[in-house]
Amino acid sequence: MILLLDIGNSRTKWAVLGPGGLGSAGARSHGGGIEALPGDIPISPDQVYASNVAGPRMEEALRAAVRSRWACPLTFARPAAALGKVRNGYAEPQQLGVDRWLAILAAYDRQQGAVCVVDAGTATTVDMVKADGRHLGGFILPGVNLMAESLLDATGDLGRVRDKAAGNPSLEPGTSTGAAIRDGAWAATVGLVERARALLPRRAGLAVTGGLGATLAGFLGVDYHEHLVLEGLALNWRAGAAAG
Repeated sequence: MILLLDIGNSRTKWAVLGPGGLGSAGARSHGGGIEALPGDIPISPDQVYASNVAGPRMEEALRAAVRSRWACPLTFARPAAALGKVRNGYAEPQQLGVDRWLAILAAYDRQQGAVCVVDAGTATTVDMVKADGRHLGGFILPGVNLMAESLLDATGDLGRVRDKAAGNPSLEPGTSTGAAIRDGAWAATVGLVERARALLPRRAGLAVTGGLGATLAGFLGVDYHEHLVLEGLALNWRAGAAAG
């Protein structure tokens, strides 16, 4: 049995990969250390296959944790120049974030055509894929919370409104400074996604994932795909297994 791990900047998602696809799954916040391996995973896997964007220290911590807990092989997914029809658009393919690569693979597999892929979390990433699988590249923006926090931290007078963004996120003009900052960040993010979608055919799909993705998907009027990176991990694993 294969355990899939998607380690982001602030959360770890996991899922069990069985013959029928993704099975049991879960998620929790981590503190940038060994907490990347959640304690509530209900299986003892034969192998662990992971995606990590939290840096080399996290990778080493995870290696030690897997070795101590299960003593099974641990492999890390890496971006590639191509997989199936999907072709990495970066001049140096290994520079593309592995989470973006995996989300692209899963979104294209779902859409079977042109698709815009959005991962909204600590950062917001937006990638465009043509109908033939050619990745056009993408955009990276500070995540909505990071965007608001950076403005509050860098502008002395605005610190007084740090806790005054009451109410739910909106794309309407804010009627308080706190709401204007919060909703300005959301509006900027939606605007970027709309710009990216305009670079693709009108019938192109839109796949949204990430910790803040549910809210963003609501603003955009599309479905939210919570486990998109894990789906990409499963595709990548199966391609590797098929290649021997």
